[in-house]
Amino acid sequence: MEVLVHQQLRAYLRAVGGSDWPHHLTLARLVARTLHLHRDALMQISGQATYHYHHTLSYLVPLLLLPGPAVLVTCPATQQYILHGQLPQLLEFLPIDKPVVTAPTWPDPNFQGLLLITQADWLRGMLAATPGIPSALPTVIDGLEMLETTAQAVLTVKLTPGNWDELTRSFPQARQAIRDVLIKLIHEVFQYPRNPYGCYRLSPLAIERLWQLLTELVAINSLNLPQAWQQWFMMLQKPQHHCLLADPDPNYGQITLYGWPLNVRDQLQALWPRQPLVFLGQQIELDPQAPLLRHRLGLSGLASINLAFHPARAQETLSLYLPQRFPLPNTPEFAPYLQAQLGGLLWQLQARSSPPENPWFAVVIVDDLPLREQIAANLAASFGSQVRVEAPLRSERGILICRWQYWVAHSRALPIPQTLLVVTLPIPSREHPPVAARIEFYKQQHRDWFREYLWPECLSRLAQIVAPIRNQNTLLALFDTRIIHRSYGQDVLNLLSPYEPVEISQVNALEPWLEELKLEAP
Repeated sequence: MEVLVHQQLRAYLRAVGGSDWPHHLTLARLVARTLHLHRDALMQISGQATYHYHHTLSYLVPLLLLPGPAVLVTCPATQQYILHGQLPQLLEFLPIDKPVVTAPTWPDPNFQGLLLITQADWLRGMLAATPGIPSALPTVIDGLEMLETTAQAVLTVKLTPGNWDELTRSFPQARQAIRDVLIKLIHEVFQYPRNPYGCYRLSPLAIERLWQLLTELVAINSLNLPQAWQQWFMMLQKPQHHCLLADPDPNYGQITLYGWPLNVRDQLQALWPRQPLVFLGQQIELDPQAPLLRHRLGLSGLASINLAFHPARAQETLSLYLPQRFPLPNTPEFAPYLQAQLGGLLWQLQARSSPPENPWFAVVIVDDLPLREQIAANLAASFGSQVRVEAPLRSERGILICRWQYWVAHSRALPIPQTLLVVTLPIPSREHPPVAARIEFYKQQHRDWFREYLWPECLSRLAQIVAPIRNQNTLLALFDTRIIHRSYGQDVLNLLSPYEPVEISQVNALEPWLEELKLEAP
Protein backbone atom coordinates (compact mmCIF):
# COMPACT_ATOMS: atom_id res chain seq x y z
CA MET A 1 0.00 0.00 0.00
CA GLU A 2 2.78 2.44 0.95
CA VAL A 3 4.78 1.67 -2.17
CA LEU A 4 1.73 2.00 -4.43
CA VAL A 5 0.78 5.37 -2.93
CA HIS A 6 4.35 6.61 -3.18
CA GLN A 7 4.69 5.60 -6.83
CA GLN A 8 1.34 7.00 -7.94
CA LEU A 9 1.72 10.31 -6.09
CA ARG A 10 5.26 10.81 -7.36
CA ALA A 11 4.11 10.14 -10.93
CA TYR A 12 1.19 12.55 -10.51
CA LEU A 13 3.40 15.33 -9.13
CA ARG A 14 5.78 14.92 -12.06
CA ALA A 15 2.87 15.01 -14.50
CA VAL A 16 1.47 18.27 -13.08
CA GLY A 17 4.85 19.96 -12.67
CA GLY A 18 5.56 19.30 -8.99
CA SER A 19 4.58 21.27 -5.88
CA ASP A 20 6.02 23.92 -3.59
CA TRP A 21 5.34 21.78 -0.50
CA PRO A 22 8.18 19.32 0.24
CA HIS A 23 6.31 16.85 2.49
CA HIS A 24 3.80 15.31 0.05
CA LEU A 25 5.39 11.87 -0.27
CA THR A 26 6.21 11.61 3.45
CA LEU A 27 2.70 12.51 4.56
CA ALA A 28 1.08 10.29 1.93
CA ARG A 29 3.09 7.25 3.01
CA LEU A 30 2.27 7.85 6.67
CA VAL A 31 -1.45 8.19 5.92
CA ALA A 32 -1.35 5.05 3.77
CA ARG A 33 0.38 3.08 6.52
CA THR A 34 -1.99 4.15 9.31
CA LEU A 35 -5.09 3.48 7.19
CA HIS A 36 -3.82 0.12 5.98
CA LEU A 37 -2.85 -1.06 9.47
CA HIS A 38 -6.03 0.41 11.05
CA ARG A 39 -3.96 2.55 13.38
CA ASP A 40 -4.46 6.15 14.50
CA ALA A 41 -2.36 9.24 13.80
CA LEU A 42 -2.39 12.92 14.75
CA MET A 43 -0.43 15.24 12.45
CA GLN A 44 0.13 19.00 12.75
CA ILE A 45 1.06 20.93 9.61
CA SER A 46 2.71 24.34 9.97
CA GLY A 47 3.11 27.10 7.45
CA GLN A 48 0.99 27.80 4.40
CA ALA A 49 0.33 24.17 3.40
CA THR A 50 -3.14 24.04 4.97
CA TYR A 51 -4.01 27.55 3.80
CA HIS A 52 -3.29 26.67 0.15
CA TYR A 53 -4.67 23.12 0.55
CA HIS A 54 -1.30 21.62 -0.43
CA HIS A 55 -1.67 18.85 2.13
CA THR A 56 -5.04 17.58 0.82
CA LEU A 57 -3.31 15.83 -2.07
CA SER A 58 -1.28 13.76 0.40
CA TYR A 59 -4.32 12.10 1.95
CA LEU A 60 -6.55 12.01 -1.13
CA VAL A 61 -4.25 9.61 -2.97
CA PRO A 62 -4.16 7.02 -0.13
CA LEU A 63 -7.93 7.27 0.36
CA LEU A 64 -8.59 6.72 -3.35
CA LEU A 65 -6.14 3.82 -3.64
CA LEU A 66 -7.27 2.15 -0.41
CA PRO A 67 -9.37 -0.96 -1.14
CA GLY A 68 -12.91 -0.69 0.18
CA PRO A 69 -14.94 2.17 1.63
CA ALA A 70 -13.50 5.16 3.48
CA VAL A 71 -14.58 8.53 4.90
CA LEU A 72 -13.05 11.98 4.48
CA VAL A 73 -14.20 14.59 7.03
CA THR A 74 -13.36 18.24 6.28
CA CYS A 75 -14.71 21.76 6.66
CA PRO A 76 -17.00 22.97 3.80
CA ALA A 77 -14.30 25.17 2.19
CA THR A 78 -11.80 22.32 2.01
CA GLN A 79 -14.46 19.99 0.65
CA GLN A 80 -15.32 22.41 -2.17
CA TYR A 81 -11.64 22.81 -3.08
CA ILE A 82 -11.19 19.04 -3.23
CA LEU A 83 -14.31 18.52 -5.33
CA HIS A 84 -13.53 21.20 -7.87
CA GLY A 85 -9.75 21.57 -7.60
CA GLN A 86 -7.94 18.26 -7.10
CA LEU A 87 -10.40 15.38 -7.35
CA PRO A 88 -11.23 15.57 -11.10
CA GLN A 89 -7.55 15.41 -12.12
CA LEU A 90 -6.76 12.67 -9.62
CA LEU A 91 -9.65 10.45 -10.72
CA GLU A 92 -8.55 10.87 -14.32
CA PHE A 93 -4.88 10.10 -13.54
CA LEU A 94 -5.08 7.25 -11.00
CA PRO A 95 -5.74 3.68 -12.24
CA ILE A 96 -8.92 3.25 -10.20
CA ASP A 97 -12.67 3.26 -10.60
CA LYS A 98 -13.72 4.24 -7.09
CA PRO A 99 -16.96 6.18 -6.62
CA VAL A 100 -16.76 9.45 -4.66
CA VAL A 101 -19.90 11.03 -3.21
CA THR A 102 -20.76 13.95 -0.93
CA ALA A 103 -23.61 13.38 1.49
CA PRO A 104 -24.63 14.22 5.09
CA THR A 105 -24.75 10.51 5.96
CA TRP A 106 -23.63 7.13 4.65
CA PRO A 107 -25.24 6.72 1.21
CA ASP A 108 -25.88 2.97 1.06
CA PRO A 109 -25.04 -0.16 3.11
CA ASN A 110 -23.27 -1.65 0.08
CA PHE A 111 -21.36 1.52 -0.84
CA GLN A 112 -17.66 0.79 -1.46
CA GLY A 113 -16.42 4.25 -2.37
CA LEU A 114 -15.17 7.40 -0.65
CA LEU A 115 -17.63 9.57 1.28
CA LEU A 116 -16.85 13.28 1.54
CA ILE A 117 -18.69 14.75 4.51
CA THR A 118 -18.41 17.96 6.54
CA GLN A 119 -17.32 17.94 10.17
CA ALA A 120 -20.74 19.09 11.36
CA ASP A 121 -22.63 16.37 9.44
CA TRP A 122 -20.17 13.68 10.51
CA LEU A 123 -20.47 14.63 14.17
CA ARG A 124 -24.27 14.71 13.96
CA GLY A 125 -24.28 11.26 12.42
CA MET A 126 -21.83 9.82 14.93
CA LEU A 127 -23.52 11.40 17.96
CA ALA A 128 -27.03 10.32 16.94
CA ALA A 129 -28.81 7.60 18.88
CA THR A 130 -28.61 5.51 15.70
CA PRO A 131 -25.25 6.42 14.12
CA GLY A 132 -25.50 7.46 10.49
CA ILE A 133 -21.94 6.30 9.72
CA PRO A 134 -20.95 2.60 9.93
CA SER A 135 -18.19 1.63 12.35
CA ALA A 136 -14.69 0.42 11.47
CA LEU A 137 -14.39 2.61 8.36
CA PRO A 138 -10.93 4.16 7.72
CA THR A 139 -11.47 7.88 8.36
CA VAL A 140 -9.40 11.00 7.73
CA ILE A 141 -10.43 14.14 9.66
CA ASP A 142 -8.91 17.35 8.31
CA GLY A 143 -9.19 20.70 10.09
CA LEU A 144 -8.46 19.37 13.57
CA GLU A 145 -8.08 22.93 14.89
CA MET A 146 -11.82 23.52 14.22
CA LEU A 147 -13.15 20.24 15.57
CA GLU A 148 -13.86 21.40 19.14
CA THR A 149 -15.69 24.54 17.96
CA THR A 150 -17.70 22.49 15.44
CA ALA A 151 -18.63 19.96 18.13
CA GLN A 152 -19.87 22.75 20.42
CA ALA A 153 -21.96 24.16 17.55
CA VAL A 154 -23.47 20.73 16.84
CA LEU A 155 -24.27 20.25 20.55
CA THR A 156 -25.77 23.75 20.95
CA VAL A 157 -29.45 23.80 21.92
CA LYS A 158 -31.38 26.89 20.86
CA LEU A 159 -34.62 28.14 22.42
CA THR A 160 -36.47 30.67 20.27
CA PRO A 161 -39.78 32.44 21.02
CA GLY A 162 -41.42 29.65 19.02
CA ASN A 163 -40.12 27.08 21.52
CA TRP A 164 -41.85 28.98 24.34
CA ASP A 165 -45.12 28.81 22.39
CA GLU A 166 -44.57 25.08 21.88
CA LEU A 167 -44.02 24.64 25.63
CA THR A 168 -47.24 26.50 26.36
CA ARG A 169 -49.19 24.27 23.98
CA SER A 170 -47.71 21.16 25.62
CA PHE A 171 -48.69 22.36 29.12
CA PRO A 172 -51.78 24.60 28.78
CA GLN A 173 -52.50 24.25 32.51
CA ALA A 174 -49.16 25.96 33.27
CA ARG A 175 -49.61 28.79 30.77
CA GLN A 176 -49.44 31.56 33.40
CA ALA A 177 -46.35 30.11 35.11
CA ILE A 178 -44.52 29.80 31.78
CA ARG A 179 -45.49 33.36 30.84
CA ASP A 180 -44.30 34.76 34.19
CA VAL A 181 -40.88 33.10 33.89
CA LEU A 182 -40.48 34.35 30.31
CA ILE A 183 -41.42 37.94 31.23
CA LYS A 184 -39.01 37.99 34.18
CA LEU A 185 -36.27 36.52 32.01
CA ILE A 186 -36.77 39.10 29.24
CA HIS A 187 -36.86 41.95 31.76
CA GLU A 188 -33.64 40.79 33.41
CA VAL A 189 -31.73 40.30 30.14
CA PHE A 190 -32.65 43.76 28.87
CA GLN A 191 -31.34 45.26 32.13
CA TYR A 192 -27.81 43.88 31.58
CA PRO A 193 -25.16 46.50 30.73
CA ARG A 194 -24.57 46.57 26.98
CA ASN A 195 -21.49 44.81 25.62
CA PRO A 196 -20.05 44.74 22.08
CA TYR A 197 -20.72 41.01 21.72
CA GLY A 198 -24.51 41.22 21.80
CA CYS A 199 -24.98 38.20 24.11
CA TYR A 200 -25.14 37.77 27.87
CA ARG A 201 -24.64 34.93 30.34
CA LEU A 202 -27.71 33.92 32.28
CA SER A 203 -27.56 34.90 35.94
CA PRO A 204 -27.89 32.29 38.70
CA LEU A 205 -31.37 33.69 39.45
CA ALA A 206 -32.50 33.22 35.83
CA ILE A 207 -31.10 29.68 35.79
CA GLU A 208 -32.93 28.89 39.05
CA ARG A 209 -36.24 30.15 37.65
CA LEU A 210 -35.90 28.03 34.52
CA TRP A 211 -34.92 25.01 36.59
CA GLN A 212 -37.92 25.35 38.90
CA LEU A 213 -40.29 25.79 35.95
CA LEU A 214 -39.04 22.72 34.09
CA THR A 215 -38.98 20.64 37.28
CA GLU A 216 -42.67 21.44 37.84
CA LEU A 217 -43.55 20.62 34.22
CA VAL A 218 -41.66 17.30 34.34
CA ALA A 219 -43.60 16.43 37.50
CA ILE A 220 -46.85 17.01 35.59
CA ASN A 221 -45.90 14.89 32.56
CA SER A 222 -42.28 14.37 31.50
CA LEU A 223 -43.34 12.85 28.17
CA ASN A 224 -44.95 16.12 27.07
CA LEU A 225 -41.73 18.11 27.42
CA PRO A 226 -40.48 19.01 23.89
CA GLN A 227 -37.05 17.74 22.89
CA ALA A 228 -35.26 21.10 23.00
CA TRP A 229 -36.62 21.70 26.50
CA GLN A 230 -35.59 18.20 27.58
CA GLN A 231 -32.02 19.03 26.52
CA TRP A 232 -32.13 22.32 28.41
CA PHE A 233 -33.51 20.53 31.46
CA MET A 234 -30.45 18.23 31.37
CA MET A 235 -28.09 21.20 31.05
CA LEU A 236 -29.75 23.06 33.94
CA GLN A 237 -28.91 20.11 36.21
CA LYS A 238 -25.22 21.04 35.85
CA PRO A 239 -25.19 24.71 34.79
CA GLN A 240 -21.53 25.11 35.77
CA HIS A 241 -20.59 22.66 32.99
CA HIS A 242 -22.47 24.55 30.28
CA CYS A 243 -22.42 27.95 28.63
CA LEU A 244 -25.94 29.38 28.92
CA LEU A 245 -26.45 32.60 26.97
CA ALA A 246 -29.27 34.99 26.11
CA ASP A 247 -29.34 36.89 22.81
CA PRO A 248 -31.81 39.82 23.06
CA ASP A 249 -33.65 41.27 20.08
CA PRO A 250 -34.42 44.91 20.99
CA ASN A 251 -36.55 45.42 17.86
CA TYR A 252 -39.13 42.87 19.00
CA GLY A 253 -38.47 42.75 22.75
CA GLN A 254 -37.70 39.03 22.61
CA ILE A 255 -34.78 36.82 23.54
CA THR A 256 -33.22 33.63 22.20
CA LEU A 257 -31.44 31.24 24.57
CA TYR A 258 -28.37 29.19 23.65
CA GLY A 259 -26.76 26.41 25.64
CA TRP A 260 -23.84 24.09 24.93
CA PRO A 261 -21.35 22.02 26.96
CA LEU A 262 -18.11 23.72 27.92
CA ASN A 263 -16.37 20.35 27.83
CA VAL A 264 -17.03 18.20 24.74
CA ARG A 265 -14.54 15.53 25.79
CA ASP A 266 -17.17 13.25 27.30
CA GLN A 267 -19.27 13.25 24.13
CA LEU A 268 -16.37 12.85 21.72
CA GLN A 269 -14.14 10.30 23.40
CA ALA A 270 -16.74 7.58 22.83
CA LEU A 271 -16.51 8.15 19.06
CA TRP A 272 -12.79 7.58 18.49
CA PRO A 273 -12.53 3.79 19.14
CA ARG A 274 -15.21 3.08 16.50
CA GLN A 275 -12.87 3.50 13.51
CA PRO A 276 -9.21 4.00 12.59
CA LEU A 277 -8.55 7.73 12.42
CA VAL A 278 -6.04 10.11 10.89
CA PHE A 279 -6.32 13.63 12.33
CA LEU A 280 -4.73 16.50 10.39
CA GLY A 281 -4.77 20.23 10.91
CA GLN A 282 -2.88 23.46 11.30
CA GLN A 283 -0.22 23.62 13.96
CA ILE A 284 -2.24 23.57 17.16
CA GLU A 285 0.51 23.24 19.76
CA LEU A 286 4.27 23.55 19.66
CA ASP A 287 4.51 20.09 21.20
CA PRO A 288 3.97 17.41 18.49
CA GLN A 289 2.16 15.34 21.13
CA ALA A 290 -0.49 18.11 21.42
CA PRO A 291 -1.33 17.13 25.04
CA LEU A 292 -3.78 19.97 25.69
CA LEU A 293 -5.80 19.37 22.54
CA ARG A 294 -5.80 15.61 23.11
CA HIS A 295 -7.21 16.22 26.60
CA ARG A 296 -9.93 18.61 25.38
CA LEU A 297 -11.05 16.25 22.59
CA GLY A 298 -10.88 13.06 24.62
CA LEU A 299 -7.90 11.72 22.68
CA SER A 300 -5.73 11.15 25.74
CA GLY A 301 -6.39 7.41 25.81
CA LEU A 302 -5.94 7.00 22.05
CA ALA A 303 -2.60 5.47 21.10
CA SER A 304 -1.50 7.36 18.01
CA ILE A 305 1.44 8.60 15.97
CA ASN A 306 2.08 12.30 16.62
CA LEU A 307 3.93 14.35 14.01
CA ALA A 308 4.51 17.99 13.12
CA PHE A 309 5.43 19.14 9.60
CA HIS A 310 7.24 22.46 9.82
CA PRO A 311 7.59 25.09 7.10
CA ALA A 312 10.60 25.05 4.79
CA ARG A 313 13.07 27.74 5.89
CA ALA A 314 14.14 28.60 2.36
CA GLN A 315 10.56 29.11 1.16
CA GLU A 316 8.44 30.32 4.07
CA THR A 317 10.65 32.70 6.07
CA LEU A 318 8.66 35.61 7.51
CA SER A 319 9.89 39.20 7.59
CA LEU A 320 9.09 40.17 11.20
CA TYR A 321 9.09 43.69 12.63
CA LEU A 322 8.86 43.70 16.41
CA PRO A 323 9.46 47.13 18.03
CA GLN A 324 11.71 46.81 21.06
CA ARG A 325 10.69 50.01 22.87
CA PHE A 326 6.94 50.19 22.97
CA PRO A 327 4.34 50.51 25.76
CA LEU A 328 2.56 47.36 26.88
CA PRO A 329 -1.06 46.94 25.67
CA ASN A 330 -2.51 47.36 29.16
CA THR A 331 -0.97 50.83 29.67
CA PRO A 332 -2.59 54.20 28.78
CA GLU A 333 0.37 55.12 26.57
CA PHE A 334 -0.20 52.17 24.23
CA ALA A 335 -3.01 53.58 22.06
CA PRO A 336 -1.39 56.94 21.14
CA TYR A 337 2.02 55.40 20.44
CA LEU A 338 0.34 52.67 18.40
CA GLN A 339 -1.45 55.23 16.23
CA ALA A 340 1.82 57.08 15.66
CA GLN A 341 3.64 53.88 14.72
CA LEU A 342 0.87 52.75 12.39
CA GLY A 343 0.79 56.11 10.68
CA GLY A 344 4.54 56.18 10.14
CA LEU A 345 4.68 52.64 8.76
CA LEU A 346 1.78 53.17 6.38
CA TRP A 347 3.19 56.46 5.06
CA GLN A 348 6.45 54.68 4.30
CA LEU A 349 4.55 51.88 2.58
CA GLN A 350 2.62 54.33 0.43
CA ALA A 351 5.79 56.23 -0.50
CA ARG A 352 7.56 53.03 -1.56
CA SER A 353 4.65 52.04 -3.80
CA SER A 354 4.91 55.17 -5.98
CA PRO A 355 3.95 55.84 -8.73
CA PRO A 356 0.35 56.02 -7.44
CA GLU A 357 -0.96 53.47 -9.95
CA ASN A 358 1.12 50.70 -8.32
CA PRO A 359 -1.04 48.51 -6.03
CA TRP A 360 -0.36 48.68 -2.32
CA PHE A 361 -2.42 47.01 0.36
CA ALA A 362 -2.07 46.87 4.13
CA VAL A 363 -4.09 44.97 6.73
CA VAL A 364 -4.42 46.14 10.35
CA ILE A 365 -5.76 43.45 12.68
CA VAL A 366 -7.24 44.77 15.93
CA ASP A 367 -9.91 42.95 17.95
CA ASP A 368 -10.61 45.62 20.58
CA LEU A 369 -13.70 47.49 19.33
CA PRO A 370 -13.03 50.97 20.88
CA LEU A 371 -9.38 50.86 19.78
CA ARG A 372 -10.44 49.74 16.29
CA GLU A 373 -12.70 52.78 16.00
CA GLN A 374 -9.92 55.12 17.15
CA ILE A 375 -7.43 53.69 14.66
CA ALA A 376 -9.95 53.84 11.82
CA ALA A 377 -10.79 57.49 12.52
CA ASN A 378 -7.14 58.47 12.85
CA LEU A 379 -6.03 56.75 9.64
CA ALA A 380 -9.07 57.94 7.68
CA ALA A 381 -8.12 61.52 8.52
CA SER A 382 -4.84 61.01 6.63
CA PHE A 383 -5.62 58.35 4.03
CA GLY A 384 -9.25 59.18 3.35
CA SER A 385 -11.44 56.71 1.49
CA GLN A 386 -8.55 54.24 1.15
CA VAL A 387 -9.33 53.10 4.71
CA ARG A 388 -11.96 50.37 5.02
CA VAL A 389 -13.27 48.73 8.20
CA GLU A 390 -14.31 45.12 7.51
CA ALA A 391 -15.65 46.11 4.08
CA PRO A 392 -14.62 45.24 0.50
CA LEU A 393 -11.87 47.38 -0.98
CA ARG A 394 -12.74 49.78 -3.78
CA SER A 395 -9.49 48.87 -5.54
CA GLU A 396 -6.28 46.97 -4.87
CA ARG A 397 -4.91 50.01 -3.04
CA GLY A 398 -5.96 50.67 0.51
CA ILE A 399 -5.90 49.86 4.21
CA LEU A 400 -8.19 47.20 5.65
CA ILE A 401 -8.89 47.37 9.41
CA CYS A 402 -10.52 44.21 10.77
CA ARG A 403 -10.73 41.53 13.44
CA TRP A 404 -8.66 38.37 13.08
CA GLN A 405 -11.78 36.34 12.20
CA TYR A 406 -12.57 38.63 9.27
CA TRP A 407 -9.03 38.37 7.90
CA VAL A 408 -8.98 34.55 8.14
CA ALA A 409 -12.42 34.24 6.52
CA HIS A 410 -11.78 36.68 3.64
CA SER A 411 -8.03 36.52 3.03
CA ARG A 412 -8.36 34.22 0.00
CA ALA A 413 -10.51 36.80 -1.78
CA LEU A 414 -8.23 39.75 -0.94
CA PRO A 415 -4.97 40.90 -2.56
CA ILE A 416 -1.71 39.84 -0.92
CA PRO A 417 -0.86 42.67 1.53
CA GLN A 418 2.53 44.33 1.50
CA THR A 419 2.22 44.69 5.28
CA LEU A 420 0.20 42.78 7.87
CA LEU A 421 0.04 44.74 11.13
CA VAL A 422 -1.17 42.85 14.22
CA VAL A 423 -1.93 45.28 17.05
CA THR A 424 -2.10 42.80 19.94
CA LEU A 425 -1.81 39.07 20.38
CA PRO A 426 -5.20 37.46 19.56
CA ILE A 427 -5.80 36.27 23.12
CA PRO A 428 -9.54 35.65 23.64
CA SER A 429 -11.16 38.52 25.53
CA ARG A 430 -12.25 37.70 29.05
CA GLU A 431 -15.18 40.10 28.52
CA HIS A 432 -16.67 37.81 25.85
CA PRO A 433 -19.43 35.83 27.65
CA PRO A 434 -18.52 32.36 26.22
CA VAL A 435 -14.87 32.96 27.09
CA ALA A 436 -15.79 34.09 30.61
CA ALA A 437 -17.88 30.94 31.08
CA ARG A 438 -14.99 28.75 29.91
CA ILE A 439 -12.55 30.45 32.27
CA GLU A 440 -14.92 30.00 35.19
CA PHE A 441 -15.24 26.31 34.30
CA TYR A 442 -11.44 25.91 34.41
CA LYS A 443 -11.24 27.75 37.73
CA GLN A 444 -13.83 25.43 39.28
CA GLN A 445 -11.63 22.49 38.32
CA HIS A 446 -8.52 24.26 39.71
CA ARG A 447 -6.86 24.21 36.30
CA ASP A 448 -4.57 26.78 34.68
CA TRP A 449 -7.10 28.58 32.49
CA PHE A 450 -4.44 30.74 30.81
CA ARG A 451 -1.98 28.01 29.88
CA GLU A 452 -4.63 25.41 29.05
CA TYR A 453 -7.18 27.59 27.26
CA LEU A 454 -6.40 31.24 26.46
CA TRP A 455 -2.80 30.79 25.38
CA PRO A 456 -3.26 27.71 23.13
CA GLU A 457 -6.24 29.47 21.53
CA CYS A 458 -4.09 32.56 20.95
CA LEU A 459 -1.35 30.52 19.23
CA SER A 460 -3.90 28.74 17.06
CA ARG A 461 -5.38 32.07 15.97
CA LEU A 462 -1.96 33.54 15.28
CA ALA A 463 -1.06 30.55 13.10
CA GLN A 464 -4.23 31.13 11.06
CA ILE A 465 -3.45 34.85 10.75
CA VAL A 466 0.08 34.28 9.48
CA ALA A 467 -0.60 31.33 7.14
CA PRO A 468 -1.78 33.47 4.14
CA ILE A 469 1.44 35.56 4.05
CA ARG A 470 4.05 32.79 4.23
CA ASN A 471 6.28 32.99 1.15
CA GLN A 472 4.53 36.18 -0.04
CA ASN A 473 7.17 38.86 0.65
CA THR A 474 4.87 40.47 3.22
CA LEU A 475 6.12 42.36 6.26
CA LEU A 476 4.56 41.12 9.50
CA ALA A 477 4.50 43.79 12.23
CA LEU A 478 3.60 42.83 15.81
CA PHE A 479 3.13 45.69 18.28
CA ASP A 480 2.51 43.58 21.38
CA THR A 481 5.79 43.70 23.34
CA ARG A 482 4.58 41.03 25.74
CA ILE A 483 6.33 38.80 23.20
CA ILE A 484 9.59 40.29 24.50
CA HIS A 485 8.81 40.93 28.17
CA ARG A 486 6.81 37.81 29.10
CA SER A 487 8.11 34.28 29.40
CA TYR A 488 5.37 32.92 27.13
CA GLY A 489 6.47 35.26 24.33
CA GLN A 490 9.06 32.70 23.20
CA ASP A 491 6.16 30.46 22.16
CA VAL A 492 5.13 33.13 19.65
CA LEU A 493 8.61 33.34 18.17
CA ASN A 494 8.78 29.54 17.93
CA LEU A 495 5.41 29.51 16.19
CA LEU A 496 6.48 32.19 13.68
CA SER A 497 9.78 30.48 12.92
CA PRO A 498 11.40 30.60 10.43
CA TYR A 499 11.48 34.40 10.48
CA GLU A 500 13.92 37.19 9.65
CA PRO A 501 13.94 40.19 12.06
CA VAL A 502 13.49 43.52 10.30
CA GLU A 503 14.69 46.85 11.72
CA ILE A 504 12.78 49.95 10.62
CA SER A 505 14.05 53.46 11.25
CA GLN A 506 11.00 55.63 11.68
CA VAL A 507 12.21 58.80 13.39
CA ASN A 508 11.38 61.06 10.44
CA ALA A 509 8.16 59.25 9.62
CA LEU A 510 6.90 59.40 13.20
CA GLU A 511 7.66 63.04 13.94
CA PRO A 512 4.48 64.58 12.46
CA TRP A 513 2.30 61.97 14.17
CA LEU A 514 3.99 62.38 17.53
CA GLU A 515 3.78 66.16 17.28
CA GLU A 516 0.07 65.99 16.51
CA LEU A 517 -0.52 63.63 19.42
CA LYS A 518 1.76 65.72 21.69
CA LEU A 519 4.03 62.80 22.51
CA GLU A 520 7.79 62.46 22.89
CA ALA A 521 9.68 60.05 20.68
CA PRO A 522 10.13 56.67 22.42
